[in-house]
Amino acid sequence: MAPNVSPQAAPRIIIEAAIKEGVKKLVLTSSCAAITETHTGQTDFSEDDWTDAAHAQTPAYYKSKTLAEQKAWDLIGTQSTTKLAVINPAGVIGPTLSDDIGTASEFVLQIIDGKVPGCPKLHIGFVDVRDVAAAHILAMQKSEADGERFIISEREFWFKEFSKRFEKCRLRESPDTRNAELAGQIFRLFRSGNTTNVANGRLGEIYPIR
Repeated sequence: MAPNVSPQAAPRIIIEAAIKEGVKKLVLTSSCAAITETHTGQTDFSEDDWTDAAHAQTPAYYKSKTLAEQKAWDLIGTQSTTKLAVINPAGVIGPTLSDDIGTASEFVLQIIDGKVPGCPKLHIGFVDVRDVAAAHILAMQKSEADGERFIISEREFWFKEFSKRFEKCRLRESPDTRNAELAGQIFRLFRSGNTTNVANGRLGEIYPIR
């Protein structure tokens, strides 16, 4: 039976094993959650930004993603044989190969099923899972990706914007956009209240942006 390993510890265990065995390169899946919760009031973000994991108001999900990625970079920095590239996707949606549809797709499903009672003041980016997969492959293949982070986000929406799109598709259970906007507490896994724009500043180095 495989031991229970926390999501935060898993990258450390894998990277330590890879370094020990002399693996040439690793591509780590992180998240925009490790970038956007800076608590500085900014609304535009790049790969140079980091979530403030020590801030009291940083949600646990953001903190976990940030600490795991920072630990990965720390471990890679102790040697020179194994290279690292990191993919930081926004909300990942699209076809799935298992019953685990992911956080972003589960959120969309809850909207369609009528489990979200109104429109929170929420701004979130989305990207197709197939683009995320392609970015991982290219980051592994291209030396230009060594030592870099890559934001993967196709576009951002306010909750009200994509809720209206559901209405146009006649998904009757989608939340009524006329409802008062909800407080962000029930959506504490997501960054709410402010515009969050993430720029694919480095993606063009390895992936042709459409």
